[in-house]
Amino acid sequence: MAKANRKLRWIVLATAVVLAVEGTAVSVLFTGCRTPDEPGYAELQAGKADFRAKDYASAVAHFRPAAEQGNATAQVLLGFCYREGNGVEQDDAEAEKWFRMAADQGFGAGQLYLGHCYHEGRGVEKDDAEAVKWYRLAAEQNVADAQLMLAWAYGTGNGVERDDEASFEWALKAAKQGDDIAQHLVARFYQEGVGVDQSNREAVKWFRLAAEQGNAEAQKALDELEKGE
Repeated sequence: MAKANRKLRWIVLATAVVLAVEGTAVSVLFTGCRTPDEPGYAELQAGKADFRAKDYASAVAHFRPAAEQGNATAQVLLGFCYREGNGVEQDDAEAEKWFRMAADQGFGAGQLYLGHCYHEGRGVEKDDAEAVKWYRLAAEQNVADAQLMLAWAYGTGNGVERDDEASFEWALKAAKQGDDIAQHLVARFYQEGVGVDQSNREAVKWFRLAAEQGNAEAQKALDELEKGE
């Protein structure tokens, strides 16, 4: 069991690193059901088009007035531009400000990114418990990346008491939404029998789902498992 736990902690830690480094800005572009009558809608759409075209300065010029009108999606995207230095000078404090505005409106993507701020200590003092608080709020709105970060928190005991079963359950929620990293992680849980009864059949199922989305690590693990290695 100790060996299994070491393997699981490694894969969960790798998940956290991927999320922290790469972020999820592209998916945020399409988060939520936005309607033409919401404040700043036209500016938001124009900003999205510029963002996709990598004309970040123009995107920021559109996101800002929409964000100032209280458009939560624009607030997150403007915050992301400050986080990454896209179209503006990089500024973690300014990024945190806009993420918090969206989070305080109950917007899942804002809660996710505010959680990242606390997780990484960017724009605020690093605070794992506070990160978990915001990840949980987003996860309860079915934000898959937040569910993955909760799986990481429970799997490693960062900001919350370590709980393998809770780690598995949050990873499973994200996996069922089609997230390939979560599917790979769930497969590892089943393969090692951590947080859930060991099952090679279930492991193969989830490895295959992740591999079908191009997850190379899942494909490698699937090949090894099917060969009985």
